[in-house]
Order: sequence, then C-alpha cells, then structure tokens
Amino acid sequence: MENVKLKHDRKKLKSLIENEKIDINAVLSNLNDIKSKGKHIYENSWHLSLVKESMSWEKLCSVVERGIGRILADS
Repeated sequence: MENVKLKHDRKKLKSLIENEKIDINAVLSNLNDIKSKGKHIYENSWHLSLVKESMSWEKLCSVVERGIGRILADS
C-alpha cells in the first residue's frame, strides 16, 4: 500500500487546532519521541498486526509527518 492518505476534514482539524490552542511544534516533538521509541511496540504488538501487514513503521511515521506538515502549511 504505497499511496497512503490520512482521511480528515481540514477545516474541522484547523478549527480544532485553533480553538484548543494545540501547539503543532509540541506535536512534532512528541512524534519524534514516538518515532524513536514506538517501533518496538509497533512491531511486537499483535493488536497492530493488520496495520503492520500493509505499512511499515517508517512509512506510518512518514505519512503522519507529511500530514502534520500540510497542516502547518495551511496555518
């Protein structure tokens, strides 16, 4: 599954970020922590076995990072 897209409503997401005063830079920082520490959990969790079949940990992180990058560009 090479072309993975996160489905979301940009207007609702942008409104949520603004209304709740979400710090996107903090989200990115947390994502970096998760990226470095979460791979072991992702690869060893049977709960995520269906996701693992279609997407590697690196690909999943990349998709999320691109999505956040687009949100930042829209802000």
